[in-house]
Amino acid sequence: MILSALALTALLVAVIAIPAYASNGLAAYISAQIRQGAIGIFTFLIIIVPALVYFFSRARHGNERGLWSTAIVFTLLCALSIGSIWYMEMKRSPDEGIGENLRMIHDESDIKDLMESQTTAARQAGSPLPLFIPTGVFVQSVEFVNGNNVVLTGYIWQRYSKQIPAEVARGFVMPEGDVIEGSEAYRIQQGDEEVIGWYIQTTLRQLFDYTRYPFDRQDIWLRLWHKDFARNVVLVPDFAGYQITTWDPFANLGLEKDFVWERLILERTYFNYHYNSYNTNFGINNYVGQNEFPELYYNIGVRRDALDAFVAYLIPLLILVLMAFGVQFIITQVPEKIGLYGITTTGLIAYFASLFFIGILSQLDIRRTLNAPGVVYLEYFYFTLYIILLLQTVNAIIFIISDNVHFLEFKDNLYPKVIFFPITFGVMFIITATVFF
Repeated sequence: MILSALALTALLVAVIAIPAYASNGLAAYISAQIRQGAIGIFTFLIIIVPALVYFFSRARHGNERGLWSTAIVFTLLCALSIGSIWYMEMKRSPDEGIGENLRMIHDESDIKDLMESQTTAARQAGSPLPLFIPTGVFVQSVEFVNGNNVVLTGYIWQRYSKQIPAEVARGFVMPEGDVIEGSEAYRIQQGDEEVIGWYIQTTLRQLFDYTRYPFDRQDIWLRLWHKDFARNVVLVPDFAGYQITTWDPFANLGLEKDFVWERLILERTYFNYHYNSYNTNFGINNYVGQNEFPELYYNIGVRRDALDAFVAYLIPLLILVLMAFGVQFIITQVPEKIGLYGITTTGLIAYFASLFFIGILSQLDIRRTLNAPGVVYLEYFYFTLYIILLLQTVNAIIFIISDNVHFLEFKDNLYPKVIFFPITFGVMFIITATVFF
């Protein structure tokens, strides 16, 4: 037991120290390499430490205290490792997983480089030289209507210098929005340029990734095209409108100061370009935007407030698991205890069925809220509960009607009681390590 205590202490230090060291203030985020290395260490320790406890506690000889010690150590290690992985996932960089077909705009030099590259490409292709329209965004409200629809309100403005021909249309297009253009709010002549602003209220249809729910991150993007579709017009961020030369993604530029978020935490805002290609020229001969054309995006990066999901779904799920274990613990063939507990086979089946029904309702609420394709991370915990309930039902039936299964008959169904939490938390750790690796 001394060895098991020392081993558990060492693991506690390792599990807690790794993420703490990774986020000791030197960096705001934990890298994927650190997270993957930590998961590898957790897996190694979860296998080795309980094995040592099992070996030195005489659990291998059927010692009841040794079996429980091994089960407790294994369960605690899995729980601590899951919690540490959650912590590291919350500290994951929002840049992780960003595709190569994306170019973030950090300062005015990035805009200048883009303008030069597009001008050079037009000359080489013999196309009309591009026109660059400074464009700014100010978002006043964002509301998730469902898992894929976002209602956004705010202002979009553009600057048209005297170098822009008068025949070039004024305005923009939002491909994902349900409106082509908002109502014009103002038009001001400032020196040799005209500034036009539009008020917008639009519903954006976007595909969000909820695979890691409730630790998912989402980018709410406003994709902008110029209204004069056939011309080589490139929209560029209007840094002058924000009175900056370098974009600070954590300064909440382009957002209302008193912004209201529902169950979300704001991480950053930024402009970027996607170099999109299309398999059509939209009926326009020599359409310049068909291949690798830079399209301007304004992005609001948010992550979910995991506490809300924990309170709504995870805590009730853990209570269901504890209730299932409580019934598992009192399953017995001792006549005195059967009379005391009032255990019957049909009663056990009905009880497990009621727990399954409660779990199904909670899982359906997740799916109805997110409206997400596929299975999200938290749902795997419900699948684990369903499997546990099914195994408990099978165990109860066989244990009560048969006396020929040594695994179940040993010390009045001891083994199923001992392995209940190791199996439950072991499966949860495997799911967590796989999803967040």
